[in-house]
Amino acid sequence: MFKLLCFFFEHNDRIITRQELVEYIWQQSFVDDKDVSRSSADLRNSLLSVKQAGHTI
Repeated sequence: MFKLLCFFFEHNDRIITRQELVEYIWQQSFVDDKDVSRSSADLRNSLLSVKQAGHTI
């Protein structure tokens, strides 16, 4: 999840495609669209829980 967060942070000036995520995070191994969506949702939920708890990243 940290690698995904870093990728989003480093490329925050543009839209990132699913294919870019697959190539960078999973290095071309077979990845279903559901895996990409699930990983993004997990990251989003983790960040929301940190925010709601009042912690700073």
